[in-house]
Amino acid sequence: MSFFIKISSIFAIGCSFGWVLEVVFRHFCRSANPEGRWINPGYLKGPWLPIYGFGLCALYLLSGIENLLPIGGALGKLILIVIMTFSVTLLELVAGLIYVDWLNFDLWDYSGEWGNFRGLICPRFAFFWGIICAFYLLLVHRLLVSFADWITLNASLSIFVGIYLGLMSADTL
Repeated sequence: MSFFIKISSIFAIGCSFGWVLEVVFRHFCRSANPEGRWINPGYLKGPWLPIYGFGLCALYLLSGIENLLPIGGALGKLILIVIMTFSVTLLELVAGLIYVDWLNFDLWDYSGEWGNFRGLICPRFAFFWGIICAFYLLLVHRLLVSFADWITLNASLSIFVGIYLGLMSADTL
């Protein structure tokens, strides 16, 4: 049960921080938003983007394989960052295919980017995901684990995670 609460907490944190990241990016990226408006980046009304929740959970779970890699030290971390980057780029592709092919809904479009695949992924943004993965592994992972453990140990905080996920679920209807 504590693993479920922990992973749910990490998912909620990822959904919220991803939403903030996208709102800020879209506000300051003038090519996509010439007026500099504040734009809700997702299809949901609330301050959450589930793809980032899944992404943060993937990074959390992948960080556990660091000790299983045959190479340690800086090279081991670099290999893990490459694995993480590939994984979140694959997650972006799968989510994009689901939205475009099944839901007929375009959330992002990289078709103007060099090397893109169906406008869903491209080398430039895979590089940015790599930077985010390195930032996560080197600076955020330990803090995130401590924070998620703290939420797991405090039932009242776990209730807030449940309320958050309930509101997000209701927003999908």
